[in-house]
Amino acid sequence: KECLYTYLNMFRPRIRFSNYNPTPPLPPEIEVAGGWADFTGLTTGGTGGTLREFSDFNALWDALQITDESEPEIFRYTGTNVTLDPVRYEAVGKQNKTVEANNGQVLSRGELRFNTFNNLIVSNIARKGPYIDRVSSATQQDYISLSGSTKVWIDHCLFDGEQVWEGPSIQYVDGSIDIGPNGDGSIRSNYITISNCIFRSVARGVLIGFADTSIADRGFNNVSLSNNLWENIQESGPRVRFGEVELRENYYRW
Repeated sequence: KECLYTYLNMFRPRIRFSNYNPTPPLPPEIEVAGGWADFTGLTTGGTGGTLREFSDFNALWDALQITDESEPEIFRYTGTNVTLDPVRYEAVGKQNKTVEANNGQVLSRGELRFNTFNNLIVSNIARKGPYIDRVSSATQQDYISLSGSTKVWIDHCLFDGEQVWEGPSIQYVDGSIDIGPNGDGSIRSNYITISNCIFRSVARGVLIGFADTSIADRGFNNVSLSNNLWENIQESGPRVRFGEVELRENYYRW
């Protein structure tokens, strides 16, 4: 917690990026991702749509899975810090959605996978803690996975692996954020901004592109990483295959 407020003043209202100066100027209530997420027009998520609040994160995710495909909606978690089931929470094919927490609550365990989303904002969420034994388990999970998703803004989030290195097993999250195509490779991720986030004590930070042989990714995987703190990570800050990636005002410390 001290790291959040000392370095980035996390979990406050999102601010617009100084490199985006539209004409005419936007009204003050409009938030701007900047970078690749706004390359083809603003990434707005569920802004202006229905606000849906949930004190139970499982109920929030269930609602996200079955909601209208394109209606603008904000899914806000208002509950306490929670340990999720050690499974992939996957939602598919949604547009114009925001998934956020109202107070930076910690979501431990479980992977949040956004499959073929378009115009998505994920903000103010803390992902924390080890939850998988990578030696004995065949299933590897990430804190957040973007599979075939476009126009995504991940902002003011914490990824804290709290690595455990004890005994014969090594427990840690596989990756903080993985960005790549959907399962069958037919749809690729593109136009993504990750800003004002903390990556701390994780084995892997951000993976952009899933394989060295995925030459069809050329022209996709365009990602901006702006104003992030990378602290005590082992690798992937970021790791990039085929993407065109902008790194701006990131701070690294070990």
